Amino acid sequence: MYDRKPADQVLTFVVSGMLWNSSLVMEDLETGSFWSHLLGTSVEGELVDTKLDVIPAMVVDWETWKTSYPQTTAVLMQRSAGIYRKNFHTGQRSKFVVGLAGQNGQKAWVYEDLRYYSVVNDEFEGNPVVLTYDDDSGTALIYSRTIEDSMELLFEFRDGQMIDQQTESQWDLNSGKCMDGEYLGKTLRRLPGIPGYREAWETFYPKSEYWVPADSNQ
Repeated sequence: MYDRKPADQVLTFVVSGMLWNSSLVMEDLETGSFWSHLLGTSVEGELVDTKLDVIPAMVVDWETWKTSYPQTTAVLMQRSAGIYRKNFHTGQRSKFVVGLAGQNGQKAWVYEDLRYYSVVNDEFEGNPVVLTYDDDSGTALIYSRTIEDSMELLFEFRDGQMIDQQTESQWDLNSGKCMDGEYLGKTLRRLPGIPGYREAWETFYPKSEYWVPADSNQ
């Protein structure tokens, strides 16, 4: 998901009907520029090399989303109705990643690895992050581990709960909200993780680093 207002111009995007590196190409109606949907960058036209700001988003089933955000309304598009299956990732978790693209590098985490931990403490470009993975919905998210008071938290998955080691507060995997404990009502800042196929990620970010579990033989 991107902010469609680079600089002072609001853009209207449509599907161009073309592919670049086997991936969808968007076109804006205002200038006719073409954009990579994975990079969020214009690759041809008047706005070439212009980059859209990423807005944190998630791939999740409606039931899980509605549980975390019960006041949500939704637009149902006829063409897309029924396409998303709740357990679409089952049996192919090694094909999916969630990644971060920063100023100086990129890093990705494979669903298959995240599945065994549910909660992973890590760093990206020197900043502490935590990965969460909900296998029921196939949702992988990335949050900052620094809370509002500048406290850097370490998390673990214990008895089905995401708990920080510093205060024993309990946090919701899919919203980053503290549900019980010292930080009750506080919410972790969600980072713009990009979920997608590993093959596509490697095509657009060929120099990406991968997280490797400490007990892995890789």
